[in-house]
Amino acid sequence: MPLFGPSGSTLRLGVNIAIFATVAIGLQITWGFCGQPCFAQAALFGVGAYAVAILTVRHGLGPWPALAVATAAGGVAGVLLGLPALRVRAEQVALVTFALGEVLRVIEANASFTGGSGGLAGVAPLRAVGRDLVAPSDLYRPALALVALAYLLARWLRGSAAGRAMLAVRADEVAATTMGVRPGALKLLAFGLGGTLAGLAGGFSAGFSGFVSSVSFGIVPSFQIVIMVVLGGLGRIGGAVLGAAVVLVVDDQLQSRPGVRLGVTGAAMIAVVLARAGSLRAAGELARVRIRRLLAA
Repeated sequence: MPLFGPSGSTLRLGVNIAIFATVAIGLQITWGFCGQPCFAQAALFGVGAYAVAILTVRHGLGPWPALAVATAAGGVAGVLLGLPALRVRAEQVALVTFALGEVLRVIEANASFTGGSGGLAGVAPLRAVGRDLVAPSDLYRPALALVALAYLLARWLRGSAAGRAMLAVRADEVAATTMGVRPGALKLLAFGLGGTLAGLAGGFSAGFSGFVSSVSFGIVPSFQIVIMVVLGGLGRIGGAVLGAAVVLVVDDQLQSRPGVRLGVTGAAMIAVVLARAGSLRAAGELARVRIRRLLAA
């Protein structure tokens, strides 16, 4: 780290932004590319985190092999999550994935092998060049490499045949099917890749914090990840990174005011739902009409 570089708290925030930007890019693949609004991305993030924690704490596996297993576990969990979503319309996928994500989080919070509500402590940190990567100053470069890898993967996918087919499914699934596209296989691929990036980021986060608890993968983080993607623009890979930075910087500033923090998150989520339903503009017009009536009275 440079002699007059950022402070430790700033670097820690930067590492967290890189981690969640990776998770958000995964959701961009699932939702922004393929049109499947997955509200369980935080739960998939938890799968990766718990995989690393369990393998390193309970089984003594090295952190790098554990991270590889966590990445694969996130991908498998994503595919399994996507299977029920194949049976419903895109508008209902959000509800299905949110419910399944909550089921997964409850399992993480209560199962004995995850440490229950107390979580798991003593997660082994990543090692490189013969030393543990514990401090933010040690991890900010690997974190930047992590988000760069996710960005390049998503960019490559968008330009590939599979990526173009995903975009066709998002635009009009029926028309894409008539052109020979297989929406089911593409949706599972999107869920799998989104889960893979979430699992990778979760495993990295577990080694960074040294502790894993289901609290970190609950409703608020799930909503925050969705907000990151919508704020940055659906389908915009760089937008996911920007959205993660904005959401986490605001969240960091509101840590000392938990009530305001939850209120801001809730208000942002309501805006996302209204925008998703296409009623945000209608609500604004209705509000303006009511204001004019009040002023005219």
